[in-house]
Amino acid sequence: MNMLDFDIKQLDEFIEIAKTDPEKALNDGYSFIKNIAHNYYDNGCMNDNYYKLLSKLGQLECKSLSYHNLLDFHYPFDTLHPPSREDVLEYIIWCGRKHLMYGDDPIEDLYQWDFKNLCYYGSWKIEETCRKLGIKCRVIKLIPGFSPRKKIPCKLNFHCFNIIEFESKYYLVDITLAQFFCEQDNHLGRLGVAGLEGPNVGCYMVRLKGGKELAKQLFTTGYVELDDNTFKTYMDAFMLAFRNGLYYEENGIILPYSVDQYRMFLQGEDSQVKHEKVLCLGKQKRPLKNPCTSIFGKFE
Repeated sequence: MNMLDFDIKQLDEFIEIAKTDPEKALNDGYSFIKNIAHNYYDNGCMNDNYYKLLSKLGQLECKSLSYHNLLDFHYPFDTLHPPSREDVLEYIIWCGRKHLMYGDDPIEDLYQWDFKNLCYYGSWKIEETCRKLGIKCRVIKLIPGFSPRKKIPCKLNFHCFNIIEFESKYYLVDITLAQFFCEQDNHLGRLGVAGLEGPNVGCYMVRLKGGKELAKQLFTTGYVELDDNTFKTYMDAFMLAFRNGLYYEENGIILPYSVDQYRMFLQGEDSQVKHEKVLCLGKQKRPLKNPCTSIFGKFE
C-alpha cells in the first residue's frame, strides 16, 4: 500500500468513527491531515494527491457537522405584514429581509435561513429604503485583507453591511450575517489545515467578548446601536477570519487594530495587508512548521 492509499484509508476510518463519535473523529481527522501535510508539499505547493485527501476531509466534515447556525436564536419573520412606518428601523429591516425572501410560507423562521451570497442585495435594499425615507445610510463593503488592490485567496469575495444615522445615533445593520455561522464552516480544527481557509467569521465572533450577544441581536432585530466596542468586535471577527494558521503559528493571537485603524481600512487609507504577510491571509498555501502547536487552543 502506497502512502496516499494508506492516508485515504485512515481518513475513511475517521469517517466511519464519525457515525458514533463525530467530534472525536473530526478532531482526529484535522490533526492527522496537519501532521502528514508536509509529505505532499512539493516545490512550494501542495501536490495533486493532497487534494484527494482534502476531499476525504470534506466528507468527514459533512458527516460530523450540521448545516445549522452555531447559535440557537429562533426568530419568526412575518413576510406579509410590515411594521408600521412609525417604527422606522424595524420597517427598514423588514423591507430588506422581505426583499431577500423567496419562500411560500407567510411566517419564516430566520434560524432556517443563511442568506448566503445575498449581502449585496440586502444592503442595497436597506440603502434604497432609507433614501426613500430621507434617512442617511451607507453601504459598507468588507474585502479580505481590507485591500481591493491585493487579491487574497478566499471564498468570501466581499461582504456588505450598512451604517444608518437616525435621530442623532448611528446603527450597524447586517441582515445577512447568519451566513457566516454555519457549523460546517466554523470548526476551530480547520485552522492550520494546508489548502483550506480557517474557520469562518462566526467561529471568532462567538469567542470575542460580547460577540455572541452582538450576533444574536443582528440575527433577530437586524441592527444594533453603533459604538466603539460594537464596531471593534464586529471588525475583529472578520479580521481574524481573514487570517490562516500560518499567522497564528508565527505571531500568536493578537487583536492589534484600533477603531480608528478600522475606519482607515474602510476608507482605503490603510489595510490588513500592509501589516500582515499575504501568505498568512486566506487559503493556507503550505503546511504548518509545527502541526502540534498549541497556539490554536487559546481560542477556546
